[in-house]
Amino acid sequence: MSQTDKASFLLEIASILDIPIPKVYKTVELALEQEGCIHMEDLTTRGKTMSYFESVNLTQIKYLIQKLAHMHKRLLETDESKWKNKFMKHRKGFSEITTFFGDLVEPFLQKCKRREAFEPFLEKYRKFAFNKDYMVYVHQQSYQDLGLKPVIVHGDIKSGNILFAIDSNGDLQNEIAAIIDWQVLREGSPMYDLAYFLAHNADGVVRDETKVPYTIEQLQKDYNYVFLTQAFFIPFLAVFMFNGIECKIKNQGIKDAFFDFITLKSIHAFEDADRLLTNEMKDVLEKYNY
Repeated sequence: MSQTDKASFLLEIASILDIPIPKVYKTVELALEQEGCIHMEDLTTRGKTMSYFESVNLTQIKYLIQKLAHMHKRLLETDESKWKNKFMKHRKGFSEITTFFGDLVEPFLQKCKRREAFEPFLEKYRKFAFNKDYMVYVHQQSYQDLGLKPVIVHGDIKSGNILFAIDSNGDLQNEIAAIIDWQVLREGSPMYDLAYFLAHNADGVVRDETKVPYTIEQLQKDYNYVFLTQAFFIPFLAVFMFNGIECKIKNQGIKDAFFDFITLKSIHAFEDADRLLTNEMKDVLEKYNY
């Protein structure tokens, strides 16, 4: 997302969404002889992010669902000419880097100490997991085929891009202070952000306990579509994340604990994906397992 697009979103569209987003005080557009700049509010005293190696809790999930539902309601009640077709650059999502995640399979298996748990899933689903056509279909078309209207999606709404409120002691709370880093926002499925968030930031136990009251069958179906684009990427994204912080962690026990956590979360995600692909999403596997 360009600085101009981001400034446009934060200045014009954010007020429509009416969710906690950093305030923008001034923007300077990028030019040939001038650096671009966005002067935004300092949120460091209002909230903190969580690590990819932690699980959110049920209350935090409920707060996010409330924010997303409110954002979607506001969009659908607004004159769509104010936002429709304005943020199309990232409509393919992360489909362009599926091969990058594929290259991280072996490094993850070497680190996780549970190769025997993952190899049967990878043997069965590797082609599907890294199928670019499926990724593009889910990002651009699946929700439309189900009759769902597009909304603006954040596109990378994991816990590192959410500032959870802090109390006077600086301790993390459940409320959301701000949703940040909207660089890959786009039009997409109303279920994209929730499915993405639960896939990456909730462990299997918390995700199973999350009872989303779907009132429309199509919402559940599209949640499943999106979840399947993310479930198999979790361990490989974890390797990428872990490589970025490993040198900063001196205690080997903490390093091992981080990787043990992500290993178990990944197994849960693979098991959930397996249940979907052998049952209600079996037709999707048959279509895209090439």
